[in-house]
Amino acid sequence: MLAQFVDIHGMAKPKSLQLAHLSSVLTDGAGFAAWGVGIKPHGTDFLAVGDLRTVSVVPLQAGCSTAG
Repeated sequence: MLAQFVDIHGMAKPKSLQLAHLSSVLTDGAGFAAWGVGIKPHGTDFLAVGDLRTVSVVPLQAGCSTAG
């Protein structure tokens, strides 16, 4: 699953998460750090809380497989 936000320049900033964390993203949010602002490793500048109304299914890229 990808959680993402769009920055002030209109660029999508995605974060890959395990589907098991969906509930947490919908209630607590997914943490994102902005590059160059001095945040310590694993720190977050802000949280993006998921909204199920914005979910979209993205097809697999050619040559990719769901088998691990």
